[in-house]
Amino acid sequence: MSPDSQSILLTGSASLADALPGVIEQMLSTLPRTDMMRKSLAHSRIIRFDSVDDIMDFANHYGPEHLIINHRDAGSLAGRV
Repeated sequence: MSPDSQSILLTGSASLADALPGVIEQMLSTLPRTDMMRKSLAHSRIIRFDSVDDIMDFANHYGPEHLIINHRDAGSLAGRV
């Protein structure tokens, strides 16, 4: 991770989108290289969608260099990338 790194979480879960910033803040207080991580997180986003189809459309349009699909149906979603 570098200061110009960017992470984007795409989710359909409002509760995850709402809770995650607080969890990240708690974790930052316990990890080394906090300053560099904060700079990287400044470029990062959490985006909530109404459907998995919308998430996959965004992911395909955005075209990330690295993509992690954490979903119960990850195998079939990977085929849609």
